[in-house]
Amino acid sequence: MADNTILIFSSDNGPWIAYPSRMSDDHATKNWHVGTAGVFKGSKAETTEGGVRVPFIVYGKGYAQEGKVIRQAISNLDVLPTIAKWTELLFQKNPSMAR
Repeated sequence: MADNTILIFSSDNGPWIAYPSRMSDDHATKNWHVGTAGVFKGSKAETTEGGVRVPFIVYGKGYAQEGKVIRQAISNLDVLPTIAKWTELLFQKNPSMAR
């Protein structure tokens, strides 16, 4: 199964440091549960690096290069076309979706 699987782990945004009080009112959620941006400034919903930098880990035997680190910014919007290319999937154009 591992030879025929592409696994992607990511997140949507940085940590949600300014979360609403209703979350902490449950007496279970603690401020450290939301994560940290580490050395980066900002949090979720901000355009600073701490708000947009997230983990993006890919495993795919024969697809992803083991140990490769990419330091340039990417977008999760790149995922679908990349997987389609890796798997040689062809999309049919739907004329009703044209603008």
